[in-house]
Amino acid sequence: MKRNLQIIIILFLIFTGILSACKAKPDVVEEIKVEDSAVVPDIVNISVPPYIPEKLIERLNEVDILSVSAFTDGLGGRLDVSSEDPAFEWVYVLAAPFSYIGSGVTSADLKAFWQGGYPPDFLIDKIFLDGSTNAVLEKLWGSASINNIVVVSSEDLLTKTWEAENSVAILQFNQLEPAWKVLPIDGESPIEKRFNSQEYVLTIPFSFLGNQVQRDLLKSILEENFIKPKYQPASNRSVDHLT
Repeated sequence: MKRNLQIIIILFLIFTGILSACKAKPDVVEEIKVEDSAVVPDIVNISVPPYIPEKLIERLNEVDILSVSAFTDGLGGRLDVSSEDPAFEWVYVLAAPFSYIGSGVTSADLKAFWQGGYPPDFLIDKIFLDGSTNAVLEKLWGSASINNIVVVSSEDLLTKTWEAENSVAILQFNQLEPAWKVLPIDGESPIEKRFNSQEYVLTIPFSFLGNQVQRDLLKSILEENFIKPKYQPASNRSVDHLT
C-alpha cells in the first residue's frame, strides 16, 4: 500500500511538470521606439537691438510666424551684427552732394578717419549718419570720432550734409535718392551692376544668434519666405538703383 502511494505521488509530480511545460509562453512585447519629430511652433520669437535698420525689421515682419521684439524672453533667437552664417547682407553707401569735388576713398582711409585719424589726401571733413548706422558701424569699427563723425536724424541727413562743406554721409542703400552722389570704396560701388558685395567694406552682415536649434529654425523660416536663391543672404540692394 505504501509503495502504491509513492508511485501515485511520483506520477502526480511528473504530470504536474508536464502541464507547467505545456503552458503557453507569455507574448513578448517588443519595445517600439518613437523618434522625436521636430515641432515647429505657431510663433517664433526673435529679439532685435534698437539699431537694427527699420527696413530689415519690416522684412522680418512680413513673415507671419515671426514675433519681432526689442526684448527677449530667452526662448527665441536674436538678430545682430555678425558675420557668422549671415541671414542678411545690408548694403550701406558712402554718398555726397553733387557739389562735392572728391572721388572715391579706400576702406583703410575711411576706417582711419572714423577712428579720429586724418589720412593724407583725404578730402572729407565730416561724415554724417543717423543713429542706427552709427551704432551698426561702431559694432565693427569701434567708437566713432566725435570730431569727424556727426550723428543726425535720418530726416535731416540730406540737408545737414548738403549744408556742410566737404562733407559726405553714410546711409543704407534703400535710403538713396536722386540728390545723392555715390562714392566708390576701394573701387567698388553698389550702384554698379558688376558690384562685388564681398569686397565692399559697407556690406554689413546680420546673423541669427542663439543656440543651433534656434538659428537653424529661423534660417529655414526665412529661406521658405523670401531668401532666393536659398544659399544667398537677403539684401536691401535693389536693381532699381543700379546704373
